[in-house]
Amino acid sequence: MLNILQELQENRHSYYNLLLENISDYTYREGRYAIRFSIALIFSPDNFFNDIDTLHESFRETDKVISINEHLLYAVFDAVDEKSYLKASENLCKTLQKTHFKEKFYTATAYSEEFNANYLDMTNKLFERLEYALKNNLHNSVVYQDYII
Repeated sequence: MLNILQELQENRHSYYNLLLENISDYTYREGRYAIRFSIALIFSPDNFFNDIDTLHESFRETDKVISINEHLLYAVFDAVDEKSYLKASENLCKTLQKTHFKEKFYTATAYSEEFNANYLDMTNKLFERLEYALKNNLHNSVVYQDYII
């Protein structure tokens, strides 16, 4: 567990850069039209993300899955509000539970409106929430703010 947490902390900046490279459409629309988005960060120690195509089936066309490495990925949910971003993350969690019921995974989510276009802060908060889930063994659930769904 310590190695995982250390890797997350050491590589957070490169993960942030990867995210920014892939969400420019979302950040533009948020700034221009106030269309909010959310990001879920998912970690799987079991490396089941090689079957990422099954995840795409549960996403809308405007959502996006960004693979970070064999254990981490971002899911970006487009055009969400304060309630629907939680539902989107919850649905993703349920899909993962159905397709990979034997494996553990950890999920954290954040809503763009909370961060006033400060995507570095949003990314840091995602990783803090993911680290909280790992430290407290909150597998197969979603950590957001101070609550678990």
